[in-house]
Amino acid sequence: MSNRRDVYSAFETEASLCVYEWLMEHNDETQSDERSKTTVKLFSNYGYSAMRFIAMQAGCIIVELYNFCEVTGGYEHLVGDDSSFDWDFAPMVCNHLNWEALAENNQYGPGDWAPEPAEFLAIIIAKRALDVAA
Repeated sequence: MSNRRDVYSAFETEASLCVYEWLMEHNDETQSDERSKTTVKLFSNYGYSAMRFIAMQAGCIIVELYNFCEVTGGYEHLVGDDSSFDWDFAPMVCNHLNWEALAENNQYGPGDWAPEPAEFLAIIIAKRALDVAA
């Protein structure tokens, strides 16, 4: 998967727009949480145009994980059966992406960085279990 292509599916486009919306919500200097601090730093370092390309790559990662979950049945472990893609699944994945690695690869590498779906799913499930236990 590379962000350096001309054609994206409708689903990849929707996912990318969900990512950009998530990024805009967290691009807030008045917030002190780590997600917002990271997002503000990324927008400052790379600019809005680059962040759109980063969102496109993240959208493809989200679609890849979603498709993996559909095949393996992992979706319900992440957000529940009655959830939606745009309000639940995509933002949940955004919360777990390694934004620094993604941005660095997107802007200075081949634009193909993506976590392996099975490993990424396991990491998300483990982190969510820790959050619930806390």
